[in-house]
Amino acid sequence: MTPRLVMLLALAACGADSASAPPPATPNPPPPVATVDHCRRGCEYQAACLPAGYHDHDPGPCLADCRASLESRDPKDPGDRPRLWADCLTALPCSEVERSMRMNMGPAGYCYAQAGR
Repeated sequence: MTPRLVMLLALAACGADSASAPPPATPNPPPPVATVDHCRRGCEYQAACLPAGYHDHDPGPCLADCRASLESRDPKDPGDRPRLWADCLTALPCSEVERSMRMNMGPAGYCYAQAGR
């Protein structure tokens, strides 16, 4: 065999190996980001802070109020109010949440008023 023929056979063999190799793995797409229900987050925190016999211990009425008052029905509105309320409320210690429920306004009421603006 001539050196040229050996070189052609070697190149052909290399090309065959690369053609039979599997394609490089594609990176996995990022996992979908779960949406957070901020009304539920705030209401469940409030309910967890309150004694079992307290009327706001049940998060159901709180959820209904949050959805009716803070969630936007306007598709052009980003609807940040529930998040603002839940972030403010969950930053309060439970003692302040409980104290607020016995007052007309208190720190928890302030959170609600700020989010409703």
